[in-house]
Amino acid sequence: MEFTGDREEQKRQLLPVVKFAVQRALARSGKPSYWDMATLLELAALEGNSREARACVSKMFRTEWESWNPETTADNLRKIKEARQARLGRRQRWLEEIIRHLDGAAHKAANRWWVFAASPPSATLAISFSKVKSSDPPRFRCRYRLGTPLKKGKEQGTRLELKWTIDELAEHHDAFRKPYQGYDPARIKLYGAQLRQAIRDSKKLERAFTGLLDSDGQRRLVIEGGEPHIDHMIWEALPLRIRQVQGPFVALAGNCIVRVGQTDRGPRPGTPSQDGTLLYAWSQPRKDDEVPRLVPHPRHRRILKTICDGSGVDMVTVPNASLARIRAAARRADEGGKPVRALHLLCHGDEVGDAWGLEINAKHRAAVDPTRLNALLHNDLPHLVLLTLHACNSADPGTDTDDDQMKLLGSVADAGYAAGADVVACQIPFTVDGSIIAVQEMYSQLLARRRSLTHAVRATVARLYKDPPHGYHDWAALVLMEH
Repeated sequence: MEFTGDREEQKRQLLPVVKFAVQRALARSGKPSYWDMATLLELAALEGNSREARACVSKMFRTEWESWNPETTADNLRKIKEARQARLGRRQRWLEEIIRHLDGAAHKAANRWWVFAASPPSATLAISFSKVKSSDPPRFRCRYRLGTPLKKGKEQGTRLELKWTIDELAEHHDAFRKPYQGYDPARIKLYGAQLRQAIRDSKKLERAFTGLLDSDGQRRLVIEGGEPHIDHMIWEALPLRIRQVQGPFVALAGNCIVRVGQTDRGPRPGTPSQDGTLLYAWSQPRKDDEVPRLVPHPRHRRILKTICDGSGVDMVTVPNASLARIRAAARRADEGGKPVRALHLLCHGDEVGDAWGLEINAKHRAAVDPTRLNALLHNDLPHLVLLTLHACNSADPGTDTDDDQMKLLGSVADAGYAAGADVVACQIPFTVDGSIIAVQEMYSQLLARRRSLTHAVRATVARLYKDPPHGYHDWAALVLMEH
């Protein structure tokens, strides 16, 4: 009827009946599928109800879906749009916007490794900071933008004041960076409370946070890099007391992922093949260490092998890893037609000058710095989709103190992200038991249950918080850098 343009009255009578039937079926099933929401979206498009259509898009991507699903829905909406424009003689801009969004989701999903589900679209609060010179306590000018998948937000400005000195900030960091010595929950609670108060004092920023957490679907807080005082804060520990939020911290708030540092760079280049390999590389610390710090490589290997075997994913192990051994394993995988799609690195983090590196070249007594890791990934693992760094401080950019000013150097996690991979890393020390829980939960979600990387990291953080090893704060350690 829409395409022929006749029997408008009959169409208006039938639409509510069809819509009611779909909603009844939805109520009986109790759990909406992608096609349930897609049908309601198309009915809303036929009714010309833009508000309901946008709500259906948000709910649709919270179900399980594959790359061809939104492509099919976009084709149906495109036919409706063309028929309506021909009949009414004017553009349907809101419908065009939805179609572009569906096409983009389908394209991004099709360009991911086949064993990963695509992440749902996110409502994003992006905040960038610039420090007011010679201010103590530190004051910052903030530029922020709250946007949803279907609407780009307007950039606004405000000010934020942190009522502590650089020395106090360093003490707060120590509470997080010493999991086995000096663990002080009271100090961590104070850290979060002071950060929360600073945001509450800025009414505009407070409203922006409320808007983010009131949005439907996936939520993301992006702290844009460039100001070291801000980049080094453990934003995951920001406590929230806003309605409809589950969990005391922003890292645990409903569907909220925290991203600090570089912003999204769009889809990664190239078209992945349908086959791939998970490369597991581990390295023990140097033998001349005064304190033994053995990594739990046998347990990681057993967990990964069990999950990969059950999911039909090829896995290669590189023991006592070095850059040369990882490079050789990647070359063999390429020659076998199943290039490395995921690299799981288990090792210790170690200082490289004023930055943090990876202790995977113990024979050479020098940790691998961010520059060398970036070169390895860029030149020898061009098909890499996921880099998991189970190494303490692998997402810590490192600092150099000079006249009480902090300098940003860049982390090995940033190096992996810049090479085009999604990265899961540790911004603070990670306990052995925490790493075992994390590898079990994250890869079970990714490979066995075919969930998105965002969902897998959220589920891992929630499990670490619910059942913390020895009461430590491993739930605040994991960082997700996703394109």
